[in-house]
Amino acid sequence: MSQILTRAGFPADILILDFETTESQSCNLGKLDIYPYLKHPDFLVYLLGVQWRNQTEVLDKAGANAFLATMVDLYGPQLDRVTVVGHNLYFDCAILKLCYGIVPLYTVDTRNLASAFWPGQDLSLGALAERMGRRKLDRLAHSDQAMFDFAYQEAIAYCQTDIEITRELLERLLPRLAVPEVELPWFNQHLQMFLRDSLRLDPAIDGLGRQIESSLRADAAIHGLSLKDIRSSKLIELVQALDPSIRLKSTDRGPMLPISKDDPERKDLLNHPDPKVRDLIRIRIEVQAMQSYVARVHKLQSWSYMGTLPVCLRPNAAVTGRSGGFGGINFANFANKTGGLGDQIRTYIRPKEGHVIVTLDYAAIEARILAWLADETDLLEAFASGVDVYSQMGSRLFKTEVRKPRPDDLPEVSDGLRRLRHISKGVILGCGYGLSAKGLHRRLGKAFSLSQDECAELVNAYRQLFPSIVRLWKELADSFIRTVRTSKPHRVRAIRQIPIPGGVVTSLPSGRRIYYHNVSVKGRDIIANGKGLWHGTLIENVVQAIARDILTYAVLLIEQSGIPVAYHIYDSIGIVCPKESTENVLTKASKYATMNPRWATGLPLAVEAKVSEHFE
Repeated sequence: MSQILTRAGFPADILILDFETTESQSCNLGKLDIYPYLKHPDFLVYLLGVQWRNQTEVLDKAGANAFLATMVDLYGPQLDRVTVVGHNLYFDCAILKLCYGIVPLYTVDTRNLASAFWPGQDLSLGALAERMGRRKLDRLAHSDQAMFDFAYQEAIAYCQTDIEITRELLERLLPRLAVPEVELPWFNQHLQMFLRDSLRLDPAIDGLGRQIESSLRADAAIHGLSLKDIRSSKLIELVQALDPSIRLKSTDRGPMLPISKDDPERKDLLNHPDPKVRDLIRIRIEVQAMQSYVARVHKLQSWSYMGTLPVCLRPNAAVTGRSGGFGGINFANFANKTGGLGDQIRTYIRPKEGHVIVTLDYAAIEARILAWLADETDLLEAFASGVDVYSQMGSRLFKTEVRKPRPDDLPEVSDGLRRLRHISKGVILGCGYGLSAKGLHRRLGKAFSLSQDECAELVNAYRQLFPSIVRLWKELADSFIRTVRTSKPHRVRAIRQIPIPGGVVTSLPSGRRIYYHNVSVKGRDIIANGKGLWHGTLIENVVQAIARDILTYAVLLIEQSGIPVAYHIYDSIGIVCPKESTENVLTKASKYATMNPRWATGLPLAVEAKVSEHFE
């Protein structure tokens, strides 16, 4: 293991640790997230389990203090000459930071390590122990010192078992990890973002919720209703009294108005001929959105500690390897610029005092990667030369000039150009993954008044313009199916399909792997993890996984240059820097973000950079 760690730039010495803390009805990690739990008045550290130089110990609080002091003397104030290992290390490192003033520089979280092999599955220590044929001891509830003392030996055994299972996970999984010299620093970078004090939550966000609620209350009062009435069946009765023809949908909570985003009737109800019906539906939707908004605000407030806001991101939240939120916070929700409440929340997430946020967004990264994989020469040249590909595509599809609107365009001209360019963008992003005419109609039909026949024409035009991409879909699906049927590896250009027991591994150009488990094939239908795996999803997963690898390469380069990355979301990188360093950071970070890894020669990359006073 030491050779693998050294290859990744990590210290060869390993320190495995596991804190045992308060577990009571009001103070436990089942009810509270990490920082709210650590801030609870009942929180206490009872034991620290450690394994160091192949010796396992379980220490009481005084012993833990002495041991950590020894580690600091030996390895530096931030344990910067030892690799700290644990399972769900976000929790243990948060304790180290808040209780001991230690922020480890090099970490391996075995939960993150396991996520490379089983993304989206149960990665608890108990579940992973079962995979190894081990049994994890049940956690003991100890709400006070007396109860803990009573079960002291059981608690020690529990802690020792957790340390042993963590060690075994490390020994089994680390040698199997593809490209550890990239993946280990990437996993560690997520934990460092969580521990850094880069972002803060503006306290004024508390007043925003009250303002919105007050406005909605006044709106409801015009109709003689309270907010409670709006949320209850009373509103449904009023709507049906105004129009008995309105049909309700059946749900687990009883009959409801069909006003969810996915309900096709929603648009009709919002455009109902009776203005009273329109108003009632609008208020109901706004109140539902407000409830979701208030819940998000409360979650952010509970995580905010001493004015700072930790970035809650884990790697490999999806099969593609892309990161995802945890603890009820998903920064991606705040990045969706839809003009809704998420936009308002975003403005209250700010950099620390005297700093700004530099954001780098990859331009059309998925379309670029797809063209590169398929070797679509014309499309690659267009991207490389900086052509607006969405406008170029629109001009081909609609046989008229399509471009971004100019300030001197008439309003109707601007609207028409935006419409055609948005349709073109939707065609490129959707049809690149084999979207059918029916699928394109579901995605664009209502928004842009397109018939299914018009969508069919757009799909056919795309496939005629880019035949190499169409061939790539088929070749990738064929290679996957052949791998399952023959139990032999197959290759499509830079992508390899490798059989594993019960599944298939897709090896990417970077060397990283996508894992598909419980795979079977019937005809040309693919089943993975009990669900159908559409052929278009195979290429979509590959493209998004490569986009993740490009992002990983850029983030690690930027950090190696001495610029800490505060957060990253899908294809966007956020950097918090002093205001006086803005230009320097913009230049350096943009340069590193557009540098190609060795395995991605010829892939044209571009980023759009901007500076903001709040989260973007």
